[in-house]
Amino acid sequence: MKKRLIFCLFSGVWVFAAERPNVVVITTDDMGVQIGAYGDSQARTPSIDKLASEGVLFEHAFCTQSSCSPCRSSIITGLYPHQNGQIGLEQFGYTMHRGIPTFFTHLKNAGYYTGWFGKVHVAPGDEMKASWDVHPFGAPFTTQVKKMAGWAEGFIADAGERPFLLYYNLVDPHAPFHDQIEGEPQNPRGPDDVNPWPWLGIAGARPNQLVASYYNCIERADRGIGFLMDVLEKSGAAENTIVIFVSDGGPGFPRAKTHNYNAGAHIPFIVRWPGRIKSDLRRGELVSVIDIVPTVLEACGLPVPENLPGASVLPLCRGENPQWRDVVFTEHTSHGPHQYFPRRTAFDGRYLLIWILEGGARKNPFPEGDVRSRVIMELVQEKLDGSDLTGAMIRAMAPPEFELIDLQNDPAELRNLADNPEYASTLERLKKQILGWQEKTGDPLRLPENLQLMSEWHDELAATRDPKDERGHPPFVQLDYVRPRYEELVKKLIK
Repeated sequence: MKKRLIFCLFSGVWVFAAERPNVVVITTDDMGVQIGAYGDSQARTPSIDKLASEGVLFEHAFCTQSSCSPCRSSIITGLYPHQNGQIGLEQFGYTMHRGIPTFFTHLKNAGYYTGWFGKVHVAPGDEMKASWDVHPFGAPFTTQVKKMAGWAEGFIADAGERPFLLYYNLVDPHAPFHDQIEGEPQNPRGPDDVNPWPWLGIAGARPNQLVASYYNCIERADRGIGFLMDVLEKSGAAENTIVIFVSDGGPGFPRAKTHNYNAGAHIPFIVRWPGRIKSDLRRGELVSVIDIVPTVLEACGLPVPENLPGASVLPLCRGENPQWRDVVFTEHTSHGPHQYFPRRTAFDGRYLLIWILEGGARKNPFPEGDVRSRVIMELVQEKLDGSDLTGAMIRAMAPPEFELIDLQNDPAELRNLADNPEYASTLERLKKQILGWQEKTGDPLRLPENLQLMSEWHDELAATRDPKDERGHPPFVQLDYVRPRYEELVKKLIK
């Protein structure tokens, strides 16, 4: 491509700027680290593995909340869900606070041509409007990975000499797990071809089929990423494009999606930028999706807002050793209004502390991660009664106030050490770090009166059964019913 001379708008004045890189942010949906480059021998992910070999792979990367809308709000704003307001799924009425900048806001003001493909899942929409807006096709469209790449080719051509930002959202491997769509993957696997993961812990026809289908969806997403990278190469844009690949949370299985366990919060995070960062480099620092916006802004030569809690990973990608966080935080407030279960967590690279904010006052309304996975929880309790896995499954349904897990010695996350006096100092240290993080980031639920208000609001909403909408949905799953009420709640929480 030709060299680009662009002009950028700062404080209402257009100024000349040097050539800036294109930006491509790729997301997959509910994909954990079931990837070859992350050590999963069952995965068929040659495109993602190639991306890692050409860039930097972060071994310990985390979503902010293992739930689609909240995590995606963090990806585009650089803020935790409790900061930007998107604490639950957009289609149920949760929304970001109005006026919060996104990477679209920043880059459009700097003269970038912007495109948003596939799943949106955050609101309000005005803050994210792109030059090329293909998300009305919806998430299912993105399983047609060859057509998706064709749209990307058209977008890049339409950008012309302008630098571009492409936000490329693939819905795979989100449930329902379709084994093959339009010939992808070419050779889907069945239940005899895979083994369930240790944290899932049980084999059988139904669990194995779900796992096999999940891997088939991962393989299709990998093909989609490969097709996109081919488009970048063909267009001549690949060498001047920073590519960031992440997921929005872990697999839709018990103790993974919607949970704060490692199986739900640990995600892939890979950065490729030829000639500007290292290649075939692995980093062990604790990184988060809140680091994406600072990374993009630094890459584009734009100022990073001081209110962002994350940091650019580019120094790490260049092989430098800057001062970095020693604890990473995740959260969960709600999935849908009927799936409210507030918790906050800290992970220091070995120990994970999950703090149930209501202290065990309610059961987890959605422990299975996806309705199709409920059968796995039932099989575990039926077949493995008395096992550590059964205990962990039961605890996930009704957890105590604190769960402390030693991931170094218990990677399947089966044993709770919170009541073990040998770990009392570790629990207290991580608890203090959660409290400090809540204070620093302005978490409304750090205040008991706000937690009570949030809980009462959700309980009242979940109990509301009428009026039904035209599809028979009760009010608590109706966007138009919940959203204005949620916006009124927010006013009370942040006053």
